[in-house]
Amino acid sequence: MSLVKEILDDEVIRFLSHPDFTPVLRTLRLVLSENNILAFERYLPKIPSKNCLKLYVAALGSDLLEDNRSKASLSMLQGYLKNLNILDESGMVRH
Repeated sequence: MSLVKEILDDEVIRFLSHPDFTPVLRTLRLVLSENNILAFERYLPKIPSKNCLKLYVAALGSDLLEDNRSKASLSMLQGYLKNLNILDESGMVRH
């Protein structure tokens, strides 16, 4: 087991890509941090879409919607999921 740093790197992406991945608040804060937005944009296509949706739904249920430090990354994630046709134009999950 390796220690997760405060940056997005290959180790974190492996964790986010695990089939049984479940987001927790600390993970959300790391992934959606404004300090990691460029890395998040680069790594986003490497994360399975179902795990991206898990991140998005978990973020909506947290205090991150009100946190200015994560709004840009959350918006990018929402746009990414819309482009994959997972979310509709209003940001709701398609069934």
